[in-house]
Amino acid sequence: MIVLVGLVALAGDWLVARVQRTGEPVGPRRLRTMLILCGLALLTVLVRLFTLQVIHHEEYAQFARDNQLERERIQGPRGFLRDRYGQIVDPFGHVWSIATHMRDLTPEEILEAGREAMAKGCAETSA
Repeated sequence: MIVLVGLVALAGDWLVARVQRTGEPVGPRRLRTMLILCGLALLTVLVRLFTLQVIHHEEYAQFARDNQLERERIQGPRGFLRDRYGQIVDPFGHVWSIATHMRDLTPEEILEAGREAMAKGCAETSA
């Protein structure tokens, strides 16, 4: 089919070049030949379309149905989901940070715990 269309285009180009070169009109015999070639090319395309859409319709329709994606929701095992910081994430994506009160600290105990944490952190980085 592609070869036939290519031949028709090539013949058309040849006729246009001939008319431009000689200035003579194209004879009825050549014009009829061109019309027959164009008609054959059009007929070939129409027959192919008919074959695809009417004769092999069920085959291609089944292929399209088999090729469709199906969405299936898979429920994973649920429990407490945690993010990388250990915070709980609920099924809707909200992050919950949970804290509890262990004991009351005096301001002096807070300062002492801070100093110990800083000394421990500095000792770990220098080691």
